[in-house]
Amino acid sequence: LEGGAYFGRVGIKENQWELSNYGSTWTSKMTGIDRSWYSVAMSSDGKIQTAADNDQFYVSTDYGNSWIPKNISGYWQSVAMSSDGKIQTIVGYQKIYISINYGNNWIDKSIGNYLWQSVAMSSDGKIQTIVSGGNDGNLIYVSTDYGNSWNAKPYADSWHSVAMSSDGKIQTAIGSKNIRISKNYGNTWYGIKSISGEGIFFHSVAMSSDGKIQTAVVYGGQIYTSMDYGNNWNIKDFNRKWYSVAMSSDGKIQTAVVGSTRQEWGGIYISTDYGNTWNAKKSIKSGASVAMSSDGKIQTAVSHGDMIYVSYADSSIKGNVNIDGIIQSKLNSSVPSTCNSTTKGSIALTSSAKMCICDGSNWVLVNTTTNCTW
Repeated sequence: LEGGAYFGRVGIKENQWELSNYGSTWTSKMTGIDRSWYSVAMSSDGKIQTAADNDQFYVSTDYGNSWIPKNISGYWQSVAMSSDGKIQTIVGYQKIYISINYGNNWIDKSIGNYLWQSVAMSSDGKIQTIVSGGNDGNLIYVSTDYGNSWNAKPYADSWHSVAMSSDGKIQTAIGSKNIRISKNYGNTWYGIKSISGEGIFFHSVAMSSDGKIQTAVVYGGQIYTSMDYGNNWNIKDFNRKWYSVAMSSDGKIQTAVVGSTRQEWGGIYISTDYGNTWNAKKSIKSGASVAMSSDGKIQTAVSHGDMIYVSYADSSIKGNVNIDGIIQSKLNSSVPSTCNSTTKGSIALTSSAKMCICDGSNWVLVNTTTNCTW
């Protein structure tokens, strides 16, 4: 846990004690405000998050618990951010906006009258790629200066999604029927995989931080996984209206969301074995997008005409724990998390190794009413 106990020295396995039931429990946020959500992104620690709908977008700085509207209208389609959340880019119909201060303020960098479908960026935010599709152009544009200027690449397709490795070198873009990859920061692209069939098309792609593990989902089809930087692909799971996919930095934890049909709602599916097997975890109205922290423990999914859903692993230990050794906890130089009714009962150490407990309102020294000084 961030700011909590470290179990490595006492041999406790995370799954044995249900510390890491990734994506098993989901809580709805912004209840009563059903919106046509399209995209969500988060920082590597999950603290900074941005979610976009077809009218405006919202920013969270507390792991998705509360959301602040930015009141910048647009038909927003996709959002991405750097690993620390400081650099962000959001795209939509004829609009590209960037932020360099954690989503607090935004700068218009729009180019062309295109429907920008997706954006991806390197971990530092310097390398960015956007793709457009539909009747308004089928283009790939690359930026090497944090989204301030963009250069077109001559590869046409009805692009739906793009992803890249943490350094930006490995990139994968998916169109309606095709997968293209780049191994030189988006400068040149070549085709790898094609599908055929009425009413099915690639819709979303994600990759591990090194680009080796990749997963692409097909709307109306199956899931495709690659273990070799996108060179070869294997088919997994069943035909569903797959809409979006995200994965942890090592690619082991993956989450995909499914859109609704006339007969049933959509859902959230989890894989903990690099995309080989998938299990349904929650029914939602119509899955649109999903994002997760680098370790996969914090996840957020958004649903069309519905709410925002968040999942936090490491919420509890079930059963008795006998420790023959020590528990080492991080010393916190600042408040480790917001103290409220959700985190009530949590414990953490200050920088001077004093133990504090969240009483539901404030962090206080154990067995006292004195507020903690970090």
